[in-house]
Amino acid sequence: MFGCRAKIGLASACVPHDEINLGRFPYEAMFGWYENRIVCGQCSTVLLFGENVNNDGKCLNCKRQENIVNERKRSRESLDKQAAKMLKLSNQIFSKVQVGTTIRVPIPDVDRARASPRNVLAVVSDVEDGLYKLCTTHGVLKHKFTRSEFNPCMEKFILLENLNNPRRFKT
Repeated sequence: MFGCRAKIGLASACVPHDEINLGRFPYEAMFGWYENRIVCGQCSTVLLFGENVNNDGKCLNCKRQENIVNERKRSRESLDKQAAKMLKLSNQIFSKVQVGTTIRVPIPDVDRARASPRNVLAVVSDVEDGLYKLCTTHGVLKHKFTRSEFNPCMEKFILLENLNNPRRFKT
């Protein structure tokens, strides 16, 4: 039974003794399962009765796994393509700002009082990997800003040469 000789418990079953001794059973002889079994070419599992093998010799589970891997690969390629498109559009909208340009940084509403100004004027002092280090007349702002966090001014209100105060403060 199942490719090995019968051991225990089959003598009381209604299977003929000569079939038990041969190690074959009527359903195996009828379907020819042991001799004509179908094995998956990729995972080498024996396929059940009625389960088909594709033309490439893979079982349904292996074919399903292959489809999953292919779909993940295609989705990753689509996401990379979409990210490149978004980055290109972002670079068109937010152009590069040169060192020494006066910019306007908006202050969030929760961080300011009613009478406080809505914006802070600053100057770009350094550009590093697309992040901008900003200086004001009172000192250097603590963290670096991305291009989408500020707006450049047309006029130069503050000159970089006039700023030599190395103090840092929080934003």
